[in-house]
Parts: sequence; C-alpha cells; structure tokens
Amino acid sequence: MTQFTAGTPYPRGTMLYYNGALYQVNQDNPTGTPGTSPDFNLVSVTGATGPTGPAGPAGATGAEGPAGPAGPTGPTGPEGPTGPAGAAGTAGATGPTGAAGVAGPTGPTGAAGATGPTGPTGAAPALNALYATNTGSQTLTTTGDDASFDTNQVEEGSAITHTASTPTFTLVEPGTYRVSYSVVATNSTSTGTVGVELEANSTAVPGSESSATVSTTNNLATLAKSVLISASANTPVTLTSTEDNVTLTEAAIVIQKLD
Repeated sequence: MTQFTAGTPYPRGTMLYYNGALYQVNQDNPTGTPGTSPDFNLVSVTGATGPTGPAGPAGATGAEGPAGPAGPTGPTGPEGPTGPAGAAGTAGATGPTGAAGVAGPTGPTGAAGATGPTGPTGAAPALNALYATNTGSQTLTTTGDDASFDTNQVEEGSAITHTASTPTFTLVEPGTYRVSYSVVATNSTSTGTVGVELEANSTAVPGSESSATVSTTNNLATLAKSVLISASANTPVTLTSTEDNVTLTEAAIVIQKLD
C-alpha cells in the first residue's frame, strides 16, 4: 500500500491511501485526486465515531430563603363587668388571633453541575477484504470461461476466501460486499469484441459487464467495473468472459465486506 502523492505516475491497479480511505488506480498515470477523479476507485473508508458518553450528574439544590417576620399581636379584649358580691364575674371573651406573617421570598437556584466526561471512542469495525492479481497473460477461449488470479496481495478477516491460481472467490458470511475489478484485454485471434462480467452462484451480476471493440490483436482495452453484491453464506464469485478468445493481462480484483 502507498500513500497518495499528487502528480505521481502510478500504474493501473496500484492501491493508495488518501484522507483515511483506500483507493485503487484504474488507469495508468492517473490525474486528479482520489475521491474526486474517476481515475481512482474507492475500496474502503474509516470506521464511524463512537456514541457520546452519558450526561454528568445534576448540581446541588440552592439554600432555602430566610423566614418572613412574625405578624403583630392582636388587641386584648375588654374587661368584663364586676359581678355582684359573692359571685365571681364571668371571664372576658378571648381577643381575635392576629394575622399570619407574609412568607419570605424563594432563595436563588443553585449553579448547574459540571458536564460529565466524554465517553471513549467506539472500536472500528473489523476489516474483511481481499485483493488478488494476475499480471501475466491468460486467454479465455470460450464464452463463460473464468479468469484465474495467481496472487493474493492482501487478505484481511475471514469473510472472503480464495485459493491462489484459481478463479473462485467465496463470500463466506452473509451480507453486502463491494466487488471491483480491472483487466487489460484484447482479442487473441483478430478483431472483435472483448468483454468480462462478474458471476455470483454462476449467475451474471447485473451491471457488472464491461466490454470494448478491438481492431487488432495489438489493440488493448481496459475493462473495469465496481458493483455491490448481497450474498448468502458461501456464495461463489468469478470474473467470467462474455466473448470468445479474450486475452487478459494486468487482472486485479478487490472484494470488501461492508456490513
């Protein structure tokens, strides 16, 4: 893997890191920058930021305000008349109760508590990816022949398996996969159409075919596509000829599990 440097004449198939993502060069001497130029295919991106930590505890309640002043004492009732001699006079009536004092104002609200610390960043998802190449020449004589890949350049995780120098890649785990390929092709006999496509479970993957017309056996065409495949467990994937007598060089394929 190489860190991208603007202006560098990278060859087709080179894997580059740029702004935290992995890209593949899809033609010799690319122009522009990964992420904005069609000369680069996105292979993978960095994992998402983890969730925000919980809020800190609430601040303490403010102090209670002071009590209001006591109300005034009510007036004394009048004294009763003196009774006749020998008999005690009746007691005077009790004076009315004084009014209650006014309640004091509510004390101020206490200050808010400090914000709790941010929770730790969540772990990045596990990388499941496989990058294989076959730089030498191979001829797919008949429509439906599969291209072989002799070298596994990168193998990460266990969701994708491939035996070197064989054509079949196995998507071991169910899920969504991005599959990108590129080849340099010509017709091994004369003029005509050259083309390849991806097959999953021996069925053509819609939108994965790439083809071109060549005028001589020395006329080369670059064929490339990138598609998503929703796979069940142990789904076989191959790069298959759609025409007779297709000769391939500089073959490369990248498969990455997205979920």
